[in-house]
Amino acid sequence: MNDIVTLVVVVAVAVVAVRGELTRRRLKQMATKEEFDALVQKFNDATNDIAARITALQGQITGAGLSAEAEANVLAELNAVADGLKALGANPDNPIP
Repeated sequence: MNDIVTLVVVVAVAVVAVRGELTRRRLKQMATKEEFDALVQKFNDATNDIAARITALQGQITGAGLSAEAEANVLAELNAVADGLKALGANPDNPIP
């Protein structure tokens, strides 16, 4: 349970950081393509880190005493979330697929 709480906090911090960066950019001026790409890369790195934590949680769940069906469902759901996070920001021209 603590791992899940930590994961939620990490996601929240990443979102706040990106939101703050976007606000600073708007106050300064319109971001250049290079600045936007750099921001998308930061977001991509953050979401990939979160996806890696989800993958680690999957390893803890495997063989933890759940029924085979429950384990398969939880792992599939976590895998879908991790894949979605990995896709966010992976392509600066389409940062939110």
